[in-house]
Amino acid sequence: MATTSQKLRLLKCFAPDTESERAVIKWLQGSGFHPDRISISSNRQWVQFDALVSEVQTLLHTSYHIYEHEGKKRAAKGKMKRQAPSLGFGLDPIVEFIDSLISATISELETVITCDIANSMAVTPKFVRELYRITELPAGTRVNSGNKLGIFQSLGQRYSQSDVRTFNGLFTRIPLDKGNPELRSIDGGRGSTSSIIDPPGDESNLDIQASHHIIYPQGQALFSTDDPPTQNNYNYSGFLNNYLDGIDGSYCSFTAFGITGNSNNTDPPLDPPYPNPKNAGKPDAFPGPLDCGTQSPTYVTSISYGGPENTLGLPANYQLRQCAEFMKLALQGYTHVVASGDSGIAADGEDSDNPNGCLRPAGQTSGPGTIFNPDFPSNCLYILSVGSKEYVSGGGERATRVFGSGGGFSNVHAQPSYQSTAVVSYFASQTLPFGSYNLTDPNQSIGSGGGLCNRGGRGYPDVAATRSLPRVVGGTSASAPIWAAMLTRVNEERLKRNMSTIGFVHPALYQNAALFNDIVVGNNPGRCSRTGFPAAPGKLNMSKVFLDK
Repeated sequence: MATTSQKLRLLKCFAPDTESERAVIKWLQGSGFHPDRISISSNRQWVQFDALVSEVQTLLHTSYHIYEHEGKKRAAKGKMKRQAPSLGFGLDPIVEFIDSLISATISELETVITCDIANSMAVTPKFVRELYRITELPAGTRVNSGNKLGIFQSLGQRYSQSDVRTFNGLFTRIPLDKGNPELRSIDGGRGSTSSIIDPPGDESNLDIQASHHIIYPQGQALFSTDDPPTQNNYNYSGFLNNYLDGIDGSYCSFTAFGITGNSNNTDPPLDPPYPNPKNAGKPDAFPGPLDCGTQSPTYVTSISYGGPENTLGLPANYQLRQCAEFMKLALQGYTHVVASGDSGIAADGEDSDNPNGCLRPAGQTSGPGTIFNPDFPSNCLYILSVGSKEYVSGGGERATRVFGSGGGFSNVHAQPSYQSTAVVSYFASQTLPFGSYNLTDPNQSIGSGGGLCNRGGRGYPDVAATRSLPRVVGGTSASAPIWAAMLTRVNEERLKRNMSTIGFVHPALYQNAALFNDIVVGNNPGRCSRTGFPAAPGKLNMSKVFLDK
């Protein structure tokens, strides 16, 4: 396998000379394209730029149309030879091709954009706004500069500026130079990438794209946490402590539940230390010291990351300490919105010591697990956990079928009072195909009596939203930023009236459950069980769940 330096030398051999590159860029800038809209491909053989169709028509003296195939409601865009036209300005010997001006494949973009909510399976920003009755803010609307929506980014996920610009150009009215979030780096976290060696990830692109159209002209802040060497080789049981250190300096030094911020003094370390001896001499390694309170939190932050509550080596006191911090932040007006996961009542087998993602009863050391395995950090009662749902032909809605939306009851956190009535009512109304245990009873433990879930634990998710953006990627990772964006809009209105931000939103949601739609069809299976928690009207709906507006 070629080394990084060998790849770079090979790319340099085939790259055009610098003067040719500069000539093309100068031509584009002279034609009115801002430098932020122009980039060079990773192999340096293409000059890339973002433009509206009208701008390209003027630039290349041509026109574009949408053609409908006879007998099909599908469209093919553009009609132009890929060979470059005569450009003048001495560019003809330099530019061999102008690409991406036509779509060789038949797309469903026209159908998607003009979709009828009651009859469409496609999900676009327009669909989301119409579905949730979200009006776009008028152009020129003054927004509170301190109310940006926070997006968490880590674990090797970095967004692509080019992808965000393309998405915004197709589906939103966000100007091409206004779509990038403000980087709030913690412990060397990086922002965007266009490298073939360090390619962008779907997660960050999805989080940014699913939410920005709802809050624009409000902006976003990207909390990119941990340096690239750590993100790309993350082998620590802990997670999010470095983020919390970065936005609250007191978290670094205050001890609770035996945990003091970054936990790198255990064997093995739960969190990555900084400076990290494993990364000594590596490019992009963060030299330290650990960031403590170096970034300001946002009033709402969306986190589309998580793992099993029972991760091997992740102690309960670690989770209890984090949840106490989320409580403190919520009481100060900061809301954290977290995706509930895409593995139903189980964990992803890759993140568990049991391949089927569920827990084994006490005394069983091998074989498949049967006990439901909740999600972390959605299990925290001060985090707004967001599940997913889907629409069916004709306008109905049900629990997601493509995957099991994460949901269940925590074995670490006790059930909060704000949801106790809903949980009791749910269990009383359902004849579940499995038994339960109750960890509030000192005589019971996980799996007591053959039970598969802890009816005395924090139930999650709290709310739900549609699961995808447009028909390519999805999951609860799409649902969480939609909810986070809507709460950001609520905060925008509250700030205009000199009111406090929402913060701890849970009691208000549960007390006003009648305002939301029920999901009444389906359940949330996992790898270890074909049946999860069934949806039910008017109750805490553990599958998709009971609050959905």
